[in-house]
Amino acid sequence: MTGKSRIFYGWWILLGATLALGFSLGLIYYSFSILIVPLEDQFHWTRSQISNAPVIWAVVVFVLMIWVGKLNDTYGPRLVMPVGALISALGLIMMAFMQSVRQYYAANVILAIGMTGLAQPICTSTVARWFEKLRGAAMGTTIAGGAVGTFVASRLWPTVLESYGTRGVYLACAGVALFVLAPFTLLVMRRAPQDVGIKPYGASDEPVTLDPRPSQAPSHDEGLTSAEARRTANFWLAVGFTLFANLAYNAVAMHFVPIFEERGVPRAQASYLLGYTILLSFVGKVTGGWIADHVTIRKFLAMTQIGFSLACGSLLFAGTQWQLPLFVVLWGTCLGFSAGAGAALMPECFGTKQLGAIMSSLFILQVAGAAVGPKISGVIHDATQTYTITYMVGALFYLVTAILVFMVRPVFLSASKRARMARSHAAGASSA
Repeated sequence: MTGKSRIFYGWWILLGATLALGFSLGLIYYSFSILIVPLEDQFHWTRSQISNAPVIWAVVVFVLMIWVGKLNDTYGPRLVMPVGALISALGLIMMAFMQSVRQYYAANVILAIGMTGLAQPICTSTVARWFEKLRGAAMGTTIAGGAVGTFVASRLWPTVLESYGTRGVYLACAGVALFVLAPFTLLVMRRAPQDVGIKPYGASDEPVTLDPRPSQAPSHDEGLTSAEARRTANFWLAVGFTLFANLAYNAVAMHFVPIFEERGVPRAQASYLLGYTILLSFVGKVTGGWIADHVTIRKFLAMTQIGFSLACGSLLFAGTQWQLPLFVVLWGTCLGFSAGAGAALMPECFGTKQLGAIMSSLFILQVAGAAVGPKISGVIHDATQTYTITYMVGALFYLVTAILVFMVRPVFLSASKRARMARSHAAGASSA
């Protein structure tokens, strides 16, 4: 593997990271709801007991994510991701043969440990090191893997459940981890382009800058340490907008079907609308990352948060005709756009030196949002018998998120953006 390779090696890194998120987010995390009723029917556990699995995942990720992110920064995904896949497979095999709720909890602890090594911060921070040009598109494509995995699971798992039960689903997931993900990541994944003797995609030998100061002409592994990042305003702005955005998102998204049922949509149709939302988000994640490469990311990301706020507000007036499909279009599109743009903004704020550790610390806030957001909606609905206040809170939180994002000031622009800014500066100077 050298710089003479006909195919840029980063595309293989992108494929490996996309497969990892397709597995951890798609086949496992977002597909959890598909297994709730089958587990209840098979083991006669309560839904409360079954629903403790995401809580276990959140606790494990909270404890391990920063440490695993540092491991990835130091040793690279060639160690972290295959080990994560193997541990995940062990947890899934345990779940396939479990007989008690205690075994269910223990297996989910093992599964969560493995999925931490395949989590979004690990995948996106790795991809960021391999691309300067098209970085946003690459990271958006990576995150889109979760949407693809979810869509596949939504079509495949019902058939597997009908023929083989939950054991068939768990063994199928374990097989993907053991025979696809673990060997592929072991053979292919590398920490940075320097490991194979090449430069990031789009990097130039002499970066073009607007300012000759060293801080404006960084190396290919530029950036702040996690400790340095925590002393910047950008980090605390990122903490704020990550927390508010994920609280708002999970408050609405995790109650998606009952929200639509409350508006008079039959459950089957509500599920179809959820599927269309996932498809829209997939397109948005790819195109949103590409757009982020060509615009000011913070402005673009702030606009997506305003779009989310409008989508939440539309539910206050939604009927069953055109208003709910309008929500689906707004929500799905903004979900895709914000995922790609949000991931692309992080290396512009902090560089890539310890991006894994930095994004891991922010990922913990996503976990907090996933745990607290749905609880907020549940409490509101139990108290008022409607989701109306949930829409209002979601709209307000997204407006706060938009303001916080707009206040961010990126420092480490990619080579292509520095070059474009230099050309624009030169054109302005010549015309003057």
